Amino acid sequence: MADETGDASEDAWTTRHLWQFTPLQDAFWIGLGVAVIWFGYVVRGVFIPLLIALGLAYAVNPLLNIAESRWKLPRSLMIGLILTAITVISASVAVLLVPILVEEIQTLASKAPDYAQALMSTLNEELDESTKDRLKELRDELPRNGMQLAQMAFNKAGPAVGVVGDLISSTLYVTVSLFLIPIYFVYFASQFHPLLKRAEKLVPDAHHDRIMEIAGRMDDAVGSFLRGRILIMFCMMMMFSTGFWLAGVPYWFLLGTLTGLLSFVPYLAFAGCLVAVLVKWVDVSTAGSGSADSWIGIVVWPVAAYSIVQLIEGWLLTPWIQSRSMEMSAVAILIVVFIGGAVGGLYGLLLAIPVAGCVRILCTDVLLPKLEAWAEDT
Repeated sequence: MADETGDASEDAWTTRHLWQFTPLQDAFWIGLGVAVIWFGYVVRGVFIPLLIALGLAYAVNPLLNIAESRWKLPRSLMIGLILTAITVISASVAVLLVPILVEEIQTLASKAPDYAQALMSTLNEELDESTKDRLKELRDELPRNGMQLAQMAFNKAGPAVGVVGDLISSTLYVTVSLFLIPIYFVYFASQFHPLLKRAEKLVPDAHHDRIMEIAGRMDDAVGSFLRGRILIMFCMMMMFSTGFWLAGVPYWFLLGTLTGLLSFVPYLAFAGCLVAVLVKWVDVSTAGSGSADSWIGIVVWPVAAYSIVQLIEGWLLTPWIQSRSMEMSAVAILIVVFIGGAVGGLYGLLLAIPVAGCVRILCTDVLLPKLEAWAEDT
């Protein structure tokens, strides 16, 4: 009897395919996940519009579900109404604010040579004698005749053409992305519910309830963060623009809008404050005023405006709009943002906090209980 059992187990082992062994299956799925992440990183430029559209569709999906279940409105109709509302609001904002933005950009372009001259003068005053001597040597090494100058220009033409090409390709990429995002949004918003149902069918029945519970917690955390940050971002764009205007920062609307956009990622808006101080310092330097009062206006008022907006965001907007946070400490969020930006650039900044929130839930709900059980057994 024992021999028959041994023969049967041996036959079962020898007749199984490689992909039927559990360790190989686990290694395959892990490798597939790593490959997908690597592929997404390599072609991240293609996926950024897709990611933005998916995030917007995910953000409005609860509204679409409510309209479909309670008000009996077709999903396609609600998507059309949302796009129409976004178009009308964007057009209204453009009519009111784009002239201000265009005027500020034109003023910045006209004053850029003066700003550069002021910076060079300031740097010249701060440089030590050895650095000045080195700059003089470089100046003396410049070509003295037309043939040498042409050769130098020819040698430097390649990088210059490359910069122009990069600028053209970046502009084309932004234009195409702005065109593709609404198309992707319509597809994802209309197919979001069916895609979720198909994904749910792939969940094994043995662990269905547990997996859906964890997925629901992830959805609550990520959805609350994403929808909250989008709304807070628009509020902070208006507040930063108003604050910089009151602080006398040049190009207040341009800088306030950019700082508000940066605020989508927590703590990143501080870079906008630094730029505002730098721009005001350069603007005051070109005007030729450098009194103590001007330095107070250069540093204190922009920083005060930034600090007041951050206090409003931390004490009012975030508790009111983001009632359910990612349950991560400020230090953890800061570290995650730095890691995401260092690893994936803009792609990493967009994904860092949601991915970290999901990983935290997986660790606390799946990994930690297993480690505790293992510790008790040993």
